Amino acid sequence: MLKRIFLLLIAILFLFSGCSNFTDTNKIDEKTTEEEPVEEVSVSDKNNNGHKIIYFEIGVDEKSTHFEHRVAKIYSINPDGSKKTLIYSDIYNKYDLGRVYNISPDGKKIACSFFEGGRGAYRSLSVIYIETGKVDNIVKFDYTEGEMPENIEEIYGNPIWAPDSNKIAYEIIYIPIGDPISGNYRTDWIHVFDIEEGKDKQIIPKIGGMCASQITFMQPVIYLPNGDIYAVFHPYYEILEGDEIIDYYTKNETLYLLNSDTKNLKEIMDIKEFKGKGVEEITSFSNFKLKGENIIFELLGDFEEDGDIYMYLNDSGEVKKLTKNDKLREQQPDVFKDKVCYVGAQRYGTITYQNPSGDLYLLEGAEPTKLTGQGIGVNKLLFSPDGNSIAYNFYNYDSNFEYVESTDIYNFSLETNKETKLVDGKNKIISLVGWLNTDN
Repeated sequence: MLKRIFLLLIAILFLFSGCSNFTDTNKIDEKTTEEEPVEEVSVSDKNNNGHKIIYFEIGVDEKSTHFEHRVAKIYSINPDGSKKTLIYSDIYNKYDLGRVYNISPDGKKIACSFFEGGRGAYRSLSVIYIETGKVDNIVKFDYTEGEMPENIEEIYGNPIWAPDSNKIAYEIIYIPIGDPISGNYRTDWIHVFDIEEGKDKQIIPKIGGMCASQITFMQPVIYLPNGDIYAVFHPYYEILEGDEIIDYYTKNETLYLLNSDTKNLKEIMDIKEFKGKGVEEITSFSNFKLKGENIIFELLGDFEEDGDIYMYLNDSGEVKKLTKNDKLREQQPDVFKDKVCYVGAQRYGTITYQNPSGDLYLLEGAEPTKLTGQGIGVNKLLFSPDGNSIAYNFYNYDSNFEYVESTDIYNFSLETNKETKLVDGKNKIISLVGWLNTDN
């Protein structure tokens, strides 16, 4: 019974989260885009500033052969809400489109995942080409033939694009589905897939030239132009109930710089540095973004603790606290040049699942500016390519603010200081993916 429950959870987590090494790209299906009338994209549209917003939608279509007629689609839409255009639909695909991770820096490719909706016996890291709708596998884990093994391979976290959009870095882990409380989680290190060459390369990090056998679980979080990668160490810990182990959890603890040539790791900062600085029990050290050569990130404590946005100064190695409102949990930063936007969630407000929401704030200078006034709802912020707009999810809660009933997508214009509702998520599952620069 426990095993069946765990398999179901794995399938659900794969849908909303994010190997046998597979080194050749492989088209999933000849017919990957649903044939439905949509408005054509015009790159010369004067009302979109050369940018469009990409979002992911799960709904129901009687033509779908997926479980309960589920169908997943990727759309683009102008920042003013016009020209909704279908990019991709999985309605004719054998497998379900799972998580849609992000858009490549050149705006031509979308990193995503596919999965088998029954046992969760198939999953992949894939790329959708925006212009053609073609889908290529980067890596796949196929257990559809025979029984599921005791340990299955999985992509951990979010794969990241290289600045040239030709490589994707990701971590592979082994999950002990045969005995989920055994603690037998293992890693296959960091992998980098070269799309042009169609080759996968495993990177085993080193410390002082020696294999970093004690530094195992390493998730890549930032890909630098010179090929170096910032990666965060996330070990697993027991969850105890009395003397009995009932589960495991993982927590980001140390940020390293991985040299692309030597594969050596250089420690950048450790979560222990923040103990005694206002957060008693740290639960999140994440959301790393580049601001020039510096690193912006979030630090969150437990339910009753504060959260803040910090910046690591590359030249001095010092860490600077950017947000100081003790009534807010500041989190989910995004960066455009000297601008930092973030979510300010009420410290004692409703925290839903693992995704707190609040109001939209902009930090440009010494003091932040509050841009929205709903108090709760704003989540997953993303600057437009020109930095003049911020797109975000908006959570609609039940009357007790305990559950998210639906998600809409909004765009806030920093030029007009107005927000526009772009997508109504009622009776659908909606999630923002990113921005598409149509001038490329």
